[in-house]
Formats: sequence, structure tokens, C-alpha cells
Amino acid sequence: MEGAIIARTSFDSKTVAFPIYSHTTYKDICEEICSRFGGGDAELSYAFEGYSACLLQTDMDVQMMYLSLSSANISSVDINVNLSMVSHGENCGNIAHKSPYLSLEPDTPDDVNHHFGKFATPTGKKYLSSDWKNYIMCVGQKFEGGVNDFREKLAKYAIEKGFRYKCVKNEPSRVTAVCHKRNSEGCLWNVHATLNRTNDFFYIRQLNNEHTCNGHIRDSSSPLMGSKIVSSVLANQVRSSPLLRPVDIVRDFKMNYGLEISYYNAWKGKEMAKKGVHGDEALSYKHMEWYVNELVKTNPGSYANLECDADHRFVRMFISFQGCIEGFINSSKFHFKNFGFSSSRPLIGSMNRVRSQNQNYKEINKDNKPKQHWNPLNHICNNIIDQDQTKN
Repeated sequence: MEGAIIARTSFDSKTVAFPIYSHTTYKDICEEICSRFGGGDAELSYAFEGYSACLLQTDMDVQMMYLSLSSANISSVDINVNLSMVSHGENCGNIAHKSPYLSLEPDTPDDVNHHFGKFATPTGKKYLSSDWKNYIMCVGQKFEGGVNDFREKLAKYAIEKGFRYKCVKNEPSRVTAVCHKRNSEGCLWNVHATLNRTNDFFYIRQLNNEHTCNGHIRDSSSPLMGSKIVSSVLANQVRSSPLLRPVDIVRDFKMNYGLEISYYNAWKGKEMAKKGVHGDEALSYKHMEWYVNELVKTNPGSYANLECDADHRFVRMFISFQGCIEGFINSSKFHFKNFGFSSSRPLIGSMNRVRSQNQNYKEINKDNKPKQHWNPLNHICNNIIDQDQTKN
């Protein structure tokens, strides 16, 4: 056993030994202790170079112990098991209650599935995903979002319960899923849901919610945790925090959901959430021409101008509603008259001069591409002068 460190654990005048390698996890140590002693709530620790109680609570603690002992050329270590509630031969309970993993309970001949979906969080923290275990409950349960809603909640339910499934039928009108251990262990868990075409809701028609396969533990790295699940979780966050970074999403899922996701799934999930909340950007720009036409049609006297480049890409849009134009005309007439304009049409004369100056500016800068400045006042001038000439 080259590279192994021998760990010794004693309890009730009995001692067991097992190897610890560089790839050994905290979960592995807990399972080994559980299988030998049973127990209840527990805390693991070890002694090293003057420190009598170095805690073992995470994979990082195990790795640090291995590296420290290896660097000091120490080939064995005593692991202390401090049990606050012990009953030899009973279930291990919460021996990993401070671990990001789960409470570990050994399989027993009379009930190999008694720990299905049970786990403990660090320091008793309740994850935001804890309600997912109630997403699949009974026959007749409805899903108002249709097939997509059912598929999403089925995946979340399986993630929280710690098992995997496969779809025998996966169609827009019906979905049938069975436990992925159906063939290997004969597990009878299954769910069948169909579409009600009257209201487009999905209903569970058949459900066997008991697993007959070996028990499972909720895993922090579930293969079902894809970008679609990430997107459904991020929908509300994207509205309030559109600049949320993928690295922050990864950290948030690990801290608040106890789940590890890849950077790609975080990025892809955010993009899908943005598209669901705000719509497709390219399609939105295609609707702008329709929007301008409808705006002018439904707001008589208003002015709207949509400007695109030679490749039909959006550049800018100018909108001036009729009420704003009238208010500008009235306030501008009063302003110019107070400054001594004697003309009966002081505003129009001034606007003509502004438009003339703007045209000269455009002639001078016609070779500057792209334009660094844009004078929206020219649109107002053109619109007001055209209206005035029409009236006269």
C-alpha cells in the first residue's frame, strides 16, 4: 500500500485500522467508521505536532491531514471519534453533520433504502433546494406549466432525493420515467404524466414513489444539474442583477443550494434565463420597425424616426410625442418673445437657422465615420416646420 497512511480509530475498547490515500475523501472515512461501529452524532479529530484536536469535517481537512503527515514522514494517525449519542449497532445518524456531504447511514438487510434522500448540511443550514423534495407527491398532482414544468420539477425532485431516472417516453403529450436501476436491481419506482388538452396542464396519472433499489445519498455533483435547471433558478435573479457573473453563480449554488455546477452550465443557464426574461435580442430589434409605425399610427401628431446603417443594423431611434412637441412650441414662443423677437413667427425663424446650421455641420463632418455627435434637435425642427407649413 505505497503512499498510504494507516488510520486507527478506537471505540468501546475496540480498534479498527484502515488506509488513507491522497484521493480519500471525508465521506470515505465516515462510511468506514459507520460500517464498523454504528453511532450517532459525531465529531472527528486527530492530533498533529502539538495540536491535540485538529478537526476533520470536510474533504479539505482530509487532504491537509494527508499532506501534513506525508511531509512529516508520519505513516500512521489516530482518529478520535467523539460521539455525543451512541448506541452500538444502530444507524450512524449524523456522523457527517458538519460536512458538505450527507448524513451517512449503512444499509441493513431489513431496509436497504432507509436513508433515501436524507442528508445534513453544514452547521444545520437549510438549503434553498430543500423544497424540491416535495415536487413529486401524488397521483392527480397538476403542473400548470405543461410538459416543461413537469420535466423541470421531476429533475429537481431527483436531484434533491439523490437518485437518477431515465425516460421511457418523453413526448409533449406524455412522459414516463423509471429509476435508472430498474434493469440492474429491479427498482419499481416510476411516474407517468400526461397532458390535459382542455387546459394544457400536465397531470400525474400513475406514481410508485417507493424505491426498491439500494439506498442513495443526495450528491453535490448530480448529473441532472444542467443548464436548464440553472436557468429556472436564475430567472428572478437575472431581473434584479443582469450583470451577475458565472463565477458568482457557481459560488451561489454551492453556498445556498449545496450543489456544484460547472462554469459552462452557469454561463449557459444565465443566457437562457436572460432570453426567457427579456426575450431574444435579434427578434426584438426586428420588431422595431413595426413599433415605430404603430407608434405614429396610434399617436397622431407624434414623430418617430428609426435609423439603420447600410447593413440594416440598428443605429438610433428618435421619438417625440405630440404632447411634447406642443409643449416645446408653446414654451419656446414665450421664451423667444421675451428676448425681443419681433417676428410673428419667431420660433420658426429660429428653427430654420438652427436647421441651416445643422446642415452646414453635417456637410463639414460628412466624411467623419462614425459620427461622433448627433443633433436630435434637427428632427424636432424638421417636424415642427413641416407641421407649420402644412397648417399655412
